[in-house]
Amino acid sequence: MKTVIIVSSLVLFSAAYICADNAQIVESYGKIPLAFTVNQGQTDPQVRFTTQGNGCSMLFTPTGTIFYMSRETGDSVAKRNVQKTAKTSGDLEPDNQSGREYESFAFKTVFVGAHSNPDMVGEDRLTWNNNYFIGKDTSKWQTDVPNYGKVRLVEVYDSIDLVYYGDKNRIKYDFVVKSGEDPSTIVLQYYLGENTGNALSINRAGELVVTTPFGDIIEDTPYCYQEINGRKVEVSIRYRIIDASLNIFGFETGNYDTNVDLVIDPALVYSTFLGGNDFDKGTGIAVDSSGNAYVTGYTQSVENYSLPNPFGGLFSNFNINQGDGWGGTFGEGFGKQNSLGSKDIFVAKIKASGNGLAYATFIGGGGWDEANGIALDSSGCVYITGYTESDDYPVTNGAFDTSLFFSSYNVPGTDVFVTKLNAAGNSLAYSTYIGDSGPDYAYAIAVDGSGNAYVTGYTESFQWYLGTSVTNGAYDNTYNFKDAFVTKLNASGTNIVYFTYLGGTGYDTGTGIAVDSSGNAYVTGYTASTNFPVTNGA
Repeated sequence: MKTVIIVSSLVLFSAAYICADNAQIVESYGKIPLAFTVNQGQTDPQVRFTTQGNGCSMLFTPTGTIFYMSRETGDSVAKRNVQKTAKTSGDLEPDNQSGREYESFAFKTVFVGAHSNPDMVGEDRLTWNNNYFIGKDTSKWQTDVPNYGKVRLVEVYDSIDLVYYGDKNRIKYDFVVKSGEDPSTIVLQYYLGENTGNALSINRAGELVVTTPFGDIIEDTPYCYQEINGRKVEVSIRYRIIDASLNIFGFETGNYDTNVDLVIDPALVYSTFLGGNDFDKGTGIAVDSSGNAYVTGYTQSVENYSLPNPFGGLFSNFNINQGDGWGGTFGEGFGKQNSLGSKDIFVAKIKASGNGLAYATFIGGGGWDEANGIALDSSGCVYITGYTESDDYPVTNGAFDTSLFFSSYNVPGTDVFVTKLNAAGNSLAYSTYIGDSGPDYAYAIAVDGSGNAYVTGYTESFQWYLGTSVTNGAYDNTYNFKDAFVTKLNASGTNIVYFTYLGGTGYDTGTGIAVDSSGNAYVTGYTASTNFPVTNGA
């Protein structure tokens, strides 16, 4: 199976979104092998392995493979374009994206007549692990979760294995038919929802076309071969639609040597699903002295403790065992949610060679979480900042602020977060909220030689911890109107050393920050304030 969109989600966080001084770092993403991640509790227990791509996730179960796809709705895109056009030069409020609306579609390929519970094993162990810090409940955090280059379903049919693996930036699958077995045993169904039949057709090129609400899926002309005396001998093969009303199909082969294993290798094309979504986005990159690249951003991933489900119960309303069918509200077509409920942060360390990861770590809560800035210290610890709408964002004991701000109407706000990962990426050195009476957003972070973190962004909070040492002696402790801010967090993440507003009466936003050896902070960004503070001789 040759899939053009289902790749390790980190591979897709590439040059389209990330700028770095060294173009080789960006190029390295394409060299990262596809990863199949073991489910160790980060998603539904019926799922054994997962992999993600841009706007699509695959969940592998013993009875079939689930595809979950998401994209921003056309109405939402049009609304944002109207708002963007209407903005004036004095209206520079950042687009924080949390008001977007998305639609989702899920379907499943089912192994018809197959064994109900074949063994699923990972093969070709990869060198890196994943870590999941999702929510405040530490018992649900998962660290050092292994990744594999292949997943094998052993005897999904009698003497027939199914192997999923990566080929560059694509997934492939092979049915391996042992000698003496009949390949016509292999029967697959595209389950697209109740009353969704007659979606299959075969075009002139011999490709299988599957019509879905998100566009056509194309299964390329299948390829079949045997290994005989050290060389591949091609065997003729074509699709056959067995039951059009149920979207069931199989394969029809020509003559071949029944004493030799047969490999059936279809190819799947999902290009119609790629356009226009931005569910996986890299927003910051840093490089250490050895050339390892550290990337952060956010991802719309279903590999959390519960699957995001606009359908009302992805696994709760039906039994996914083969033969039971899919009922309930799942598969009925589209589901819509604002912000899809959850978008999590990722941090990935990419080896200097570009041929793999050192680790991939996911952080977040039940709401919208977005990382925008990343920095490193001399020990290889990673500092990230951004903003969160999750009241269960993972925080650590003794952190400066362990609660999301709620308004007087008990409405959750938007706070800055600062999170420090250890050098292995599998532990939170500290993690804290920073925020007060209004929405607060961070866009950049820097670290000094003592491990203090400096953060900038913009704030709508008019009373940043007033009456505390945080604002005493600050350059500007008076809120004007959606001001930029600069804050310094101590090395343990337990206290703010200083906080200051920076701005005039218009929109002001800090987007970049650096710190020198004396601890002076240098901030840049943009302003719509005619009275932004400037110095003599500037």
